[in-house]
Amino acid sequence: MLRKLYVTTKAYGGKWETIGGKEKLIGGNPILIGILTELEKEKYQFEYKTGGSREFRVMISEFPNVAKVYTGEEVDNFIYRIIPRRDNTYVGGIMKTHNMTEYSVWDLLVACGTFSGHDDAYLYEELPEGTVLYDSLIH
Repeated sequence: MLRKLYVTTKAYGGKWETIGGKEKLIGGNPILIGILTELEKEKYQFEYKTGGSREFRVMISEFPNVAKVYTGEEVDNFIYRIIPRRDNTYVGGIMKTHNMTEYSVWDLLVACGTFSGHDDAYLYEELPEGTVLYDSLIH
């Protein structure tokens, strides 16, 4: 079964406020960057969904060509660089927090909700309401 994560930006057009000592963006809409798909266990594909709009084109530096569908080692290696190995104490903490009993790279991506080191790319199992789409074909 194919599993997909929608990769979006932070919400744009909102207002920054300090809440609990941290700056947070209130309101606004995220923009769809692309879709990350698990083709089979621990084999991935990434495809940009930014259409032809250059104004809102957001890049993930490891995937520089927005017209390319990335598969194979390029994506797999990226995923394994951002998700720590199972013996990492950070992973143990995430697993405990999310009641995970088995190590799963995909489930860790879902639990983290972002690409480590890519603070502007957020991961969702369902497209957030109000997300701005620049590609009419979401499959």
